[in-house]
Amino acid sequence: MTQLTLTVREEVASCMERAYKKLKLSDAQRMLMFDSPQATLDYCKKHEWRCSGDFITFEGAGAAASQSQHKEVPPLELINNTLVYAKELERIPPLLFMTSTATQVIRFPMGVGVMAKGVE
Repeated sequence: MTQLTLTVREEVASCMERAYKKLKLSDAQRMLMFDSPQATLDYCKKHEWRCSGDFITFEGAGAAASQSQHKEVPPLELINNTLVYAKELERIPPLLFMTSTATQVIRFPMGVGVMAKGVE
């Protein structure tokens, strides 16, 4: 088994813990790239996921850790920060590019496009 496969499997497992409360064993087997349901069950035990019937329930340490790391940003604060960022971007002067035939002024990011002087 390659290191890349193992790394991808661990990342997918981490995302599964955060994205799902409950997942079918067959879906987990496909997502985690296992050849057999037994290999998937062994992996579930390693991660302390609860398996009952055809479902995996994510209530282990991974689910609790991901919830404790998650900090929600209040919507008004997010909007305010975005507007402040947009105003700061508008203050950036246009970029000047000198070419042999013309001076081109490119404005970013609000006035996306190219304005040229003396272009033939």
